[in-house]
Amino acid sequence: AGLSNAVKTVVAIWRKHGVEREAFNAYWRNTHSPLIRKLPNLRAYVQNTIRSDMQRREPLCDAMAECWWTSWDGVLEAVASPAYAAVQADEKHFVDTARLAPMVVREVEVVSRSP
Repeated sequence: AGLSNAVKTVVAIWRKHGVEREAFNAYWRNTHSPLIRKLPNLRAYVQNTIRSDMQRREPLCDAMAECWWTSWDGVLEAVASPAYAAVQADEKHFVDTARLAPMVVREVEVVSRSP
């Protein structure tokens, strides 16, 4: 809620071969996310790591990233920016970039309850 008028992208992410899950999660959170913060027009960013201890089988991907943007033009400006080039260069250290699966989505809130 509150960001529902923004453009939202969701990206399925797979670890680079040879990168252990905990190392992937730590690098993504501590090294990569400061680069994400520098993207222009980014309103919100959420990292979703897979709880492998709660999975019945191997997950389809290793993580999901959610980004809310000011507008579609804002997305286009962001991906043309030097900050985005830095994000892409850094991804090569820990992400299987050939498998990145970015999607523009429409968020439909079905249930939202306060605790």
